[in-house]
Formats: sequence, C-alpha cells, structure tokens
Amino acid sequence: MAVVDYRKDLPQADNLYWRQLVTWTLLDAFTVVLGYAIAAVVRSFTADLDFSEIVRYVVFIVCVNILVYHYFGIYRRIWSQTSGYGAYRLIQSNLIATALIFIIDFWIRPRVLPLSVVVVGGAFTTVLMVISRYRSRVVKVMQRQFTSLNFPFRTASSTGAPAKQHTLIVGIDLVAQMLVLRLNMQASSTNFNLIGYIDEAHNRVGMLVEGLPILGCLDDILEVVAHYRIDLIVIALPNATGSVYRRVIELCQQTNAKVRIISDEVDQIQTATPRMLIRDLQAEDLLGRRTIATHPTLDTSPVENKSILVTGAAGSIGSEIVRQACKHVPRKLILVDSNESNLYEVQQWLKLKHPQLEVALELADIRHEEGICRIFDAHAPQVVFHAAAYKHVPILEEHPREALTTNVYGLLNVARSAMRSRAERFVLISTDKAVAPSSVMGATKLLGEYIVEKLPQLHPNAKTLMTCVRFGNVLASRGSVIPLFTSQIELGGPVTVTDFRMARYFMSIPEAASLVIQAACLTAGNDIFLLRMGEQISILDLAIRMIRLHGLRPYQDIDIVETGIRAGEKIEEVLHDEKDTLCDTVHPSIFKLNAHRADISAETFFARIDDLLHENLQCTDAPLDRILAVVGEKVDNSAYPQYQEI
Repeated sequence: MAVVDYRKDLPQADNLYWRQLVTWTLLDAFTVVLGYAIAAVVRSFTADLDFSEIVRYVVFIVCVNILVYHYFGIYRRIWSQTSGYGAYRLIQSNLIATALIFIIDFWIRPRVLPLSVVVVGGAFTTVLMVISRYRSRVVKVMQRQFTSLNFPFRTASSTGAPAKQHTLIVGIDLVAQMLVLRLNMQASSTNFNLIGYIDEAHNRVGMLVEGLPILGCLDDILEVVAHYRIDLIVIALPNATGSVYRRVIELCQQTNAKVRIISDEVDQIQTATPRMLIRDLQAEDLLGRRTIATHPTLDTSPVENKSILVTGAAGSIGSEIVRQACKHVPRKLILVDSNESNLYEVQQWLKLKHPQLEVALELADIRHEEGICRIFDAHAPQVVFHAAAYKHVPILEEHPREALTTNVYGLLNVARSAMRSRAERFVLISTDKAVAPSSVMGATKLLGEYIVEKLPQLHPNAKTLMTCVRFGNVLASRGSVIPLFTSQIELGGPVTVTDFRMARYFMSIPEAASLVIQAACLTAGNDIFLLRMGEQISILDLAIRMIRLHGLRPYQDIDIVETGIRAGEKIEEVLHDEKDTLCDTVHPSIFKLNAHRADISAETFFARIDDLLHENLQCTDAPLDRILAVVGEKVDNSAYPQYQEI
C-alpha cells in the first residue's frame, strides 16, 4: 500500500476528507454569514447600514474565512475525537481571518462594514464554530450528568443493567485527567462510575478537576473508600517518589477495593518492554520505582551500530541487556552463555522481534580460555557487556572454588580477550555485595572490580575502555526473593524471611539493563559507576505486600516465619565505602564512584590472583579471608555482629 503524504497527495473522491470538506464548508459558510449578520443587526440599532451592499461583501468574507480554515487544516480533523488543541486551531484561524478582513475593510473607501461589525462578527463566528464542532461532546456530558442522577426509578436492578463500579482515582495530573476524559466520552459503554480523586496536597480537597471532586488527600484513602463504597482504585501517579508510591499502594491494599495502575503513555513509548496502559498491580510496583528512559543529553553513539557481545546472555540481566541493546540498532549481537535452553529462548525472541538483526549464538563457558579467545577472534566485538557470574550467596559459601573460577578467572578470560581484540568498551556488572564483603560471592566481585582497574595498567597501550557498573538487588531476577515469595504464596505458605530486620536495595531488570548500557556510553576508562538505588526496602514489608498483592491476608491466610540469617548475608547492604566519593554525571541516575582502593601494584595483584586460582580452595579453608588477602583486606566481623556466630 502506497504511503499518502497528506500535504501533497489528493485523497480519493470517496475519502472522508472530501465528504467532510463539502459538509463543513457549507456549514461554515452559513456560520460566517450568521455570525456577521448578528453583528450587523446589533450594530444597526446605533447606525444606518446598507444591507444590500453588506450581503455582497459577506460573500467575500466567507471566501476569506473558508480559505484560512483550509490552510489551517480545519477540514482534516475528526471533531468527535479532537482534544482542546482543535479548539485552539479554530480560534487561531478565525483570528487570522478576522484580521485579514479588518485590514482590507480598513483600506476600502467607502467602507462597507463598520470595523466593529468585523470584530464582533469574527467573535460570533468563532463561538458558533466551536459550538458546532464540539456539540457531540456537550451532549454526551449532559447525558452523563442526567443519567448519573440517582432517581429511584433508574436503578441498576430496574433497568436490568449491571451496577457500575464506583471508581476512585489517586492523582490529578495529566495521566489522571486523560483517563477521566476517555471514560467520560465512553460513559454509556463502560462499567465505571467515577466518584472523585485523591490528591497529594491537602489544600486542594474540595476542588473540581474535569467535573469530579477531590475527595481527600493520601491519608484519607481508607476513609474515602469506605464512605463512598469504592469498588475500584486507579493509581495515576507516574511521577511520585518511591516512598509516596509504596505508601499509596500499601494503603490501597488495606481496602477491599480492586487496585489497578495507569502508566504514563509517554513512558510506554520510551520503554523497551512496555506494559498495558491500565493493569493490575505487579511485583515491580511494590518498589515504587519509575522506569528510566535514555537521558536526552546522553550521547549514545558509543553503542550505536556496533558489534555487541554479551556474556551471560541467557540470564535475567544479560538477556535484558540484549533486548535493550536492540534499540541502538547494533550491527551484530554475539550472545555467549553455557545455558543452552535459555540461550535458545533469547534467540527465538530476537528472530521474532528483530528478524533483520545479525545474531551469533556461542554456547561456551567463560572459564574455558581457548573457547573465549576463539569467539573474540571470530567476531571482534566493539562493545562487551560481562554479565556472566555466579551470584547465589549461600551456595557459593559452600563452593568457593567454583565462585573463583567463574567470577574471577572467567572474568579475566573475557577481559583479556576484549583487550587483545581491541574492543572499544568493556563493562563489568558488579554488585553492592562487593562493598566490605561478608560473603565469597561479594569478595569475588570485589576482585572483579580490581581486575577491571588493574588490567589496563599491565597493558598501557590497550585502547579498550574498562568500566564497572555497581548496583543492588534486581527484582524478579533468578535467585531474587520475589520468585521465592511467589512460589511460597502459591503453595499456601509459609513465606520465609531469614531475618525480619533485613533490608535491601532493589531495582527492576529493565531499569538496571537500561542504565548499564547508558553507563557504557559515559565511561572514559577505569571507571566505577554506581546506579541510583533509592531507599532500602524492608524484606518483611515486601513479603507482606506480596501476600496482599495475591489478594490474601498476612499472618491469617499466609503465615510469615523467620528462618535465621544464612552464612555470608548482611542485615543491610551498603552501596559504597564511607571513604569513597560520588560524582554526578549527565545522567541523574548514574554516579561516578571515586573508590578508595588498596595501594597494590598491578603486578603484585595479578601474581596473587594467579596463586589463589591455583589453590584448591574449599569452604573449610576460610575462603573469604583468603580471597580478601589478595588486596590486603580482612573480614571485619565487628562491623557485622550477626556474623560472629557463623
């Protein structure tokens, strides 16, 4: 089907445009005549006018107006589906038409119309045109107001229609207003009876927005829901802070009303994995974090049209990096992982969503140096994201040897191959557990950060920009607490929390992947970037909210039990050492971290790494002390009294 340029191509004879053009032109001609006739009649009470001359002049006025309306595209609009912008264009076109007629009439001698008639006639014409275009909306509003009256003889039961859901909207910004406009326009065909709003500000209670009252502030949610017998709560707070958002959800979940979320439409367009506009609560909503799009001032050319390699591409983080990398139109994607089944699933997604993209699958283990070298020699990637790692803290406490060979030796293989193949950028995914590590997993990640810092010192002529991106827990990733809670709830409980005091930083998988890619664009080499994680979330509170999310009652329908802290775990994580300093970047959610590091040469560091990798480290060999000794650090249990018994 040929693409029609509405500025150049003429529509077909049976097109809506031609039918609308003829109909509205005749109606507008009549409207202009009527408007100026009213103005002339009003003016005739104070002055004598030659109406025969005026009639001939009105033909000219009609022609001027119709031409201006056509120029402003008035006849290309579907007025039953036009917003207030359409009224603005009507007013704008009439102002210009009136100004042209005013100027022409001003210079004509003898003057046919008094200038006051031109001005008043233009005003009447504008009003009449707006009324004619928006008449259907006015009628719908009147119908809605009439049918909403609670007459005894118009009850749902008497008419046979189902009772409408009493609906409360939390928020009054543009997203909420657009929802109200849509529901009002389709009031006869929807099952919603809009009751009013909840607003964050106390001083706006009692005011009206789109004809609906603001019934209370956030603290009044429970009272308003009970008083008005609310059946459905729609949360429309796309710009609320995390703490406010979580508080609103917690209050809404305490009611018997169904809770739904309305997303920002602009955010839906910018997000790589958009969700439904109006949807049920999901686990990510419990964090109160907003999806972060690419910052407008960020130069993304370093990852545009590049050959991109992702290790751990079948994992939760790696696969999302792959998906979001597609937004940057990569020349080629190289997916490296040892998980055959999940790698196949990612490949099928790429074939479905991006069939034109060149994709290379490499089933490989990053611990096999020869295989990794072969992959880099074959593909010569320009950008490398290293997401492959072991990350389950309790398991790695029992298998420190496997943690070292994957998280340290595997990283060395990939990083060295990237430098040897002259990759432009190398990005390591790190974790907050690398800060003052109390676990083998965290200690291996700390060594990984040192490797990224020290490796360029051994190869000063290498051009690869090496960087780390550090962040906290990722919601719904493999090994995350959310899938665990979900499965426990579905099995009837109990939900287990290792320690009721435990708290963690969380972000969603799409948010983390998006920021990792953007951090890759910011690096100048030898950087550590820290993602803005917001506030720590209580794991106990998260468990309670997850139970409520499933429509159940904590401690009544589903019990919550404390099982005791596991080896290597902390009560709370920290994102950086107190000696480190944070610097802002062009992206408000990405910080550059000037980390305090041990004074150790690159040669000494890698010699110690080599010695450590040749040891057959076992869980009985105080592995955490042995790993941290590489960089001259010691385990400080005094900072974590809960570990002294472990």
